[in-house]
Amino acid sequence: MALLIHGSRVVAAALVVSWCAMALAEPPPSGWKRERMEGLFQCAIPPDWWHDRFMIPPERGAAYTSGLDLIRVQRCEAAGPGPKTPKEFLGEYELVGNKFEKGDALEVSGRPAERWSRRYLVTSARREGRGHTEWIYDEVVFLSDPKGFWALRFTSRSRLFSDPPRGLDIWKRFLESFKLL
Repeated sequence: MALLIHGSRVVAAALVVSWCAMALAEPPPSGWKRERMEGLFQCAIPPDWWHDRFMIPPERGAAYTSGLDLIRVQRCEAAGPGPKTPKEFLGEYELVGNKFEKGDALEVSGRPAERWSRRYLVTSARREGRGHTEWIYDEVVFLSDPKGFWALRFTSRSRLFSDPPRGLDIWKRFLESFKLL
């Protein structure tokens, strides 16, 4: 009976700690939805965005989209299949489009992070008439992890190269809200 009472206290203490952690967590930006992948990360997304899909291990993460712009969160492990380093990760995506260029350093989830970006042109052919062209803006932010790294990736489309990439303000707010657990 003493073990049962002691066990109840442990469960009650765990619930109190959990409730306090939720209460102390930063609220998402006004009007944004909080997203959470249990044991891995939490973030906030705009109200008109939705969770596109969860990726299965070893690439643990998720994708969020507005239907036009896309944010992907991916965990890559050095011991598993897939890219082992950020350089290998970028190399896989550089098979299509231009090479990534290193950007300014930043901090995400309280950790130093590397930013890489590129723009490239995609043309799709149509059966009749002219093809459709779009400029793709692609940015990846890497966070180190004891078992590998995290890749946070933003992709946006625009009709003209001179157009600033759409959604950069959303991407910035997403990065500010992203927290590893």
